[in-house]
Amino acid sequence: MLAFFFFVVLMAIFFFTAGVIAYYSRNPLAEIIAAHQRQQARQEKTKERNLLAELWHTDEDMLPVAVTAGMAGAFIAFAFGDPVLMAATALAAFIFAPRLYIKLKKRRRQSLFLAQLARVVDNLASAIRAGASPLQAVQYVAETSPEPIKGEMDRVRDDVNAGVPFEKAVKDMAARIDLLEAHVLADGLALLAEAGGGTDAVRLLEGAAEFVRERKRLKARIAAATGDVRLGFAIVTFIPVLLGLVMYLAMPEYRNVVVTYRGRLVALAGVGCLAAGHIMVARILKSGESML
Repeated sequence: MLAFFFFVVLMAIFFFTAGVIAYYSRNPLAEIIAAHQRQQARQEKTKERNLLAELWHTDEDMLPVAVTAGMAGAFIAFAFGDPVLMAATALAAFIFAPRLYIKLKKRRRQSLFLAQLARVVDNLASAIRAGASPLQAVQYVAETSPEPIKGEMDRVRDDVNAGVPFEKAVKDMAARIDLLEAHVLADGLALLAEAGGGTDAVRLLEGAAEFVRERKRLKARIAAATGDVRLGFAIVTFIPVLLGLVMYLAMPEYRNVVVTYRGRLVALAGVGCLAAGHIMVARILKSGESML
């Protein structure tokens, strides 16, 4: 026991002495170079992620989402016991799951933006009517609005303070949101900056607010008119899935069909038909909304 104690003490003294020697013999220039090399390595990793992000048309890092989706797809396909199907499912999930995630996130952001836009335009018009400049009006809206309006207006203000022209900053904002209403707002703010305020500019913003409210009412009417189509298609899609699950669990003789290669092809063909039907109906409904 005493020998072990002396061994621990000697090791502590050794490492302490080595640390002191390394501290006083360090080279600051070498440390700066090493820090610069680490920064370059981080930048290279960022570039690689950006190249992967181009696959999903976004600046966000979708690699964790893609890997998770690919592993989940491979695990689900593993139940069929087919390595080719497993690899194909994993690859499809790796490519398309981040696209779906980005699309859903973008739609949610657009919905929040539209829900706040009419009130935001009213606030902009009130600020201009009170004598504020366009940039001050944008700053006022950024301070009084929730996300995503707040973040977009803050970015417009930061871009203008960094030297970007006001017209380009607001049009970049509209391009990020990718909505017709956002482009109308950007054009109104650009014209407002050119005019320098005044009664006509306030009327322009008020007209933009009315335009936003009218489009919102029309979209609500279209959603109400096509609600039965959406519900009916959801029911028609759910019935074969439920029926197949019941037959698989309650009727053992039908399980052999799914186990065979032809049975799997039939099941995949059915899933493909359902997906194609969803795409067609979604395109039809979207074409109706695009007519606004």
